[in-house]
Amino acid sequence: MVSPQVIESAKDFRSCPFSLAVNNLRCNVLVGLRQYDRATEQYRILLEIAPEEIGRYQHLARILWLQGRVAEAVAEERRIASVEHLEPWERGLAEVEAAYETGGFRSACLKLAQLKEWLYQHSLYDGFSTGMLATIGKCSSGWTDCFASQAITVR
Repeated sequence: MVSPQVIESAKDFRSCPFSLAVNNLRCNVLVGLRQYDRATEQYRILLEIAPEEIGRYQHLARILWLQGRVAEAVAEERRIASVEHLEPWERGLAEVEAAYETGGFRSACLKLAQLKEWLYQHSLYDGFSTGMLATIGKCSSGWTDCFASQAITVR
């Protein structure tokens, strides 16, 4: 049985639309349920409340990739690269777009994974979304294959 205090606390959360904790929880739940459209909307709300948190942009970009919304995903990736002042990432995103134009979604996913792996190996950036980091060590065929197969499978 759930205690009355927990129930009251949950009611308070619903009445607090600007709570970072509540909005983070909503995002995580929606992603877990694979309700990516709603999760995207929720992340956009969260970014309006607290635009300074770069990790949220990473999560939004990841969801957009999972939905196959390449142009929007690349735009979010570009925003992250700009905020982090990573010129190699910005240049690499042009290659991701070119890969998409010539080879489609799978090619773009592979190019993005290669770019992020290169950035990580050269210690230029280590703030990849948790989904990307979770694939390291779990996939014997390498990070690039894991990311690409995850994005392609979900889409």
